[in-house]
Amino acid sequence: MPPADPTDLARHVLELANHIDRVRRRHIDFRDGVVVREFAGGWLSAEPGAKLAEFPSASGDRVYWLTARAPLSQADVDAAQEAARAVGRPMFIWLAPWAWSPAVEAMLNRAGAEPWPYVEYIALVRPAGDCVPARASDLRVAPIGAAYAAPVLADVRSWYGDTGVEAARRMIDRAERDIELHAAFDGERPVAVAMLTIDGAWAYLGAAGTDPACRGSGAQTALICSRVQHAARLGARWCVSETNTVVGTSLRNLRRCGFQDTILWRVYWWGVAGEGAPGGAR
Repeated sequence: MPPADPTDLARHVLELANHIDRVRRRHIDFRDGVVVREFAGGWLSAEPGAKLAEFPSASGDRVYWLTARAPLSQADVDAAQEAARAVGRPMFIWLAPWAWSPAVEAMLNRAGAEPWPYVEYIALVRPAGDCVPARASDLRVAPIGAAYAAPVLADVRSWYGDTGVEAARRMIDRAERDIELHAAFDGERPVAVAMLTIDGAWAYLGAAGTDPACRGSGAQTALICSRVQHAARLGARWCVSETNTVVGTSLRNLRRCGFQDTILWRVYWWGVAGEGAPGGAR
């Protein structure tokens, strides 16, 4: 991260939040059937007709207050509640920490929102450039050109999942050169994949998956470094990824590869129609 001066660091963290918000908006375009609603100070995505997800990280039903610059007002909460009611879906809220205050907590509680317990959701950052995996691996890692992505995705469908494969395929087909698939190979067989999204000076690392039979092989660490180095070649200065404290392996891998915890999102369950929190919150 850039350093020293607290004013500069604060500005940089706000730029990071803007980047993540742009990536969220862009990636949502690649999911079929998703509804997006704007409201004062934020936006939401909803998946009408889809089964409600049990955990925030698995859900497309989200309210985003990532780019707020000050604690939310009652008008902000009211506008989001109106938008959520219009789509008729319970929501998970993702709130920037500087948009929170005890008064905001009270407003959200009165509106029916509950803090999501036990799990911390973290945005991590490191410079693009040289990256050496913490552990050596015999796997071959490489970015996969758009013309060669289809057979790789077909080979990983059984463990990456239909939803993951279709989202990746749409990203690659509709993007130009700024969204890439990277893969780790054991011989000719892809055993892990992950995506890289370039956003100007920023690069977002996400959508990682590994063949269960090959977990612990160093595949994801190798893919982290592959993307960090390739991001620098594509002109990015900073690499970003997000995970949570339940996904311990992912968090440890990112930290070992030089990523630093930078934003701790405040996450809530919001049963806007009076629904109780799903089983994962209990």
